[in-house]
Amino acid sequence: GYHAGRDTALFLRKGMRVRSVEADADTIASTAARHPAIRTALRESLAGPRSEGVASRLQVLNVAISNSSGDSITFYALRNAPQMSSIHAST
Repeated sequence: GYHAGRDTALFLRKGMRVRSVEADADTIASTAARHPAIRTALRESLAGPRSEGVASRLQVLNVAISNSSGDSITFYALRNAPQMSSIHAST
């Protein structure tokens, strides 16, 4: 996932196109609050399709990836340690 968004923000500032995968919607929102480049891209993308600007270079996919087939996956978000969130239940 894009976790803290540091790499995503860095690549956007360098003018690169970025596709990020993050299963936790709260992480996406909090990361946008910390990184101006991500915040701007997400705000622009909500305003509608753009052919230029930072929004045209960022795609954030709010999905979880797994090796099992099916339409849905349970995602276990750990609020006190988001880097440990997983599609596997903690044991």
